[in-house]
Amino acid sequence: MSQKRQYFEEPIVRVPIDKVYFPHICPICGKEAKKPARIIATPGKNRYLRPEWDPAFHPSVRKRQGIKPPEMKSLLLYVCDEHYKSDEGDTNYRLLCLIGNGLLGMTFLFALFTIGGSIWGGYDVGIIPYLTVLVFFISLAITTVSFRGGPLANAVKIVGFDGGIQNIWLQLKRRDYREILVEENAMHAELVSWIVKS
Repeated sequence: MSQKRQYFEEPIVRVPIDKVYFPHICPICGKEAKKPARIIATPGKNRYLRPEWDPAFHPSVRKRQGIKPPEMKSLLLYVCDEHYKSDEGDTNYRLLCLIGNGLLGMTFLFALFTIGGSIWGGYDVGIIPYLTVLVFFISLAITTVSFRGGPLANAVKIVGFDGGIQNIWLQLKRRDYREILVEENAMHAELVSWIVKS
């Protein structure tokens, strides 16, 4: 496994996962923050849309196959009222997008065959197949937006973990938030401008 250095224009924060304390300031806008928000990271593990789709999710399967439970790291940050978002229903919304895109994908293929057949045969295509193609691409755009991380994921990005998964590397968008975080975790946190990734 080759290792390479990854450099950053702005320094990132290296801090122990179990000892990090996030300030009561919103990492998105810098205002005073009181609402807790969680960022969950699973180092080196594929993410599934629903936890029960993971083959190692059920304890009986893990026990039978000798799989250790996935190690998840949870970081508790604070955000302001304006940027607080409950993640309830996110999974259902994303599942609905996938099912909708699957159904629209089938009608998209049917519309393409209809358009191709009509053009080949010299018939008038009509507007319905073209509308179907347009709706499919709009649906893809909506799904892309819904699967993209929110403002918190953009403000606090988990770059990775060190070899022993003791420390986490955080890339913070706001410079003032990064300075306060390092100051409040002065015993443990440090700024680094490059890391070695496998």
